[in-house]
Amino acid sequence: MIEVGPVSAPITDILRVLTLPAFAILAIRDVRTRRVPSLAWAPLTFFGLCLLYIDWQHVPRSVPGSDFQLIVLAVGIGFVIPLAYLFHYIGAFGGADARALMTIAILFPFYPDIVVFGTRFPLLEGMPVFSLIVLTNSVI
Repeated sequence: MIEVGPVSAPITDILRVLTLPAFAILAIRDVRTRRVPSLAWAPLTFFGLCLLYIDWQHVPRSVPGSDFQLIVLAVGIGFVIPLAYLFHYIGAFGGADARALMTIAILFPFYPDIVVFGTRFPLLEGMPVFSLIVLTNSVI
């Protein structure tokens, strides 16, 4: 955990949250032009893979609960990415929507664990697969 002013979080979660402006820029471009180049998602996906590697190096294998993290990761990547591709294939999602969901599945495999002014976020613990929550919200 590192502390930056009133914010305390693992460095990988802080870096993940710092990618949100890129998602906002791509969303604005999608709304305005209805086109987002496929290569626009590549840097975010590569960055997410690098952060996953860093997280993987810091997961203690002998601690109870580490297997659960691997299951959550497997569901987030192994289920959500093919599902996003399927939704794009059948026409339920546009290409940018599907690629955004795939990128979110890689970049945010878990909820970011952030403490701001002594309050831990997320406030409510729900389903541990963050990208699955994003998918259900997009369907609604």
